[in-house]
Amino acid sequence: MLVFNHKKYLPDELELCFKNYYDENLHHLYECLEPHRLQYLKNLKIVAGLFGFFGLIILGLWQNALEKQNYNIVEYLWGILFIFWGILCLGALVFWHNYKKDVKLLVMDKIVNFFGNIEACQQKQLVSLEDIQKSDLFIDVGDASCDDSFLLHLGNASVCVAEQKLRTSKNVLKDRRQALVFHGVLVLADFAKSLKGKIVAKDISRTWVDWFCDIMMGVAFVLVFSVALFGALFNFSYFLSFVPIALAQIWCLYKIYRKKYKKVNLEDVIFAKNWRVKATDQVEARYVLTPALMERILSVKKMFDGQRVHFAFFENKLLIAIDCDCDMFETSSLFSSALNYRKVRDVIAQFYSILVTIDLLQQTSLSSPIKKKR
Repeated sequence: MLVFNHKKYLPDELELCFKNYYDENLHHLYECLEPHRLQYLKNLKIVAGLFGFFGLIILGLWQNALEKQNYNIVEYLWGILFIFWGILCLGALVFWHNYKKDVKLLVMDKIVNFFGNIEACQQKQLVSLEDIQKSDLFIDVGDASCDDSFLLHLGNASVCVAEQKLRTSKNVLKDRRQALVFHGVLVLADFAKSLKGKIVAKDISRTWVDWFCDIMMGVAFVLVFSVALFGALFNFSYFLSFVPIALAQIWCLYKIYRKKYKKVNLEDVIFAKNWRVKATDQVEARYVLTPALMERILSVKKMFDGQRVHFAFFENKLLIAIDCDCDMFETSSLFSSALNYRKVRDVIAQFYSILVTIDLLQQTSLSSPIKKKR
């Protein structure tokens, strides 16, 4: 059984092999990237300096208008200042995006060639929205955007890996707004067993960030409810008609989900503490989620350093969703040297973690998850 304690873990043999590969094939490419990075950074500093200079002038005019109590000019200058800050932030994003694009065009193919069985597919949505919706891992997903995607060739099978953002649409004050449902890495692989139903395992482990967000959401709910009650004094009939309809819609969605899926009670206490498992067929779920497979899933969670890892088994497919708190597969930053070996090494560790995850969870007899170039 393979068990890893950190998402940036690499075996000593693989680390030495990659260091040699980096010195021979990648170091000179990052040397070429460094002047481009410095030029982007110089342009950004010039833009920031110009906006800072004009910003100081605007602040001076604002102070003068404030002393003269000319509040119309004060508001006008504040608007100009916010526009300046917005343009500056937009310029920084443009420089960062262009540099990021240059890096990937130049080095990503070379990096994945180290493994020999990975193909880079820039910004192609390999994990389709149809498969995401079929899995029922995320409710009401209406839009998916892809940053990086890769095709892994493991024997006769191909595995899709994509860094994606999933969004859903919500009605807010008669406007249709999009809300982020998931940001992380999706892995779609073939599963050895063809299933009649669906099995969904949602990671329910919590961090201090989750508790903080829950507290803030509770405070926000109390404030909104208080405002709604205050507003009811002026339009009580609207308040009485709106609240029951909203509660009825929530209850209907809950009943539909409960009717389709039933909670699976598993004997593994540690697994049940970390995942809430629901399935359309209880017998099939227990047949698939064997003690050995649950042990592998626990190993995957340790390997990703406690990040949330969700699973869905449907048809003959396995969808793995790994929550990420940062951009994956980024080998260089605009604000640090392009010759930073540690960042490149961390990307190799990310690929390694995904490869071993697939090896652990697939029920096929793969000889090795990694093909190394020597």
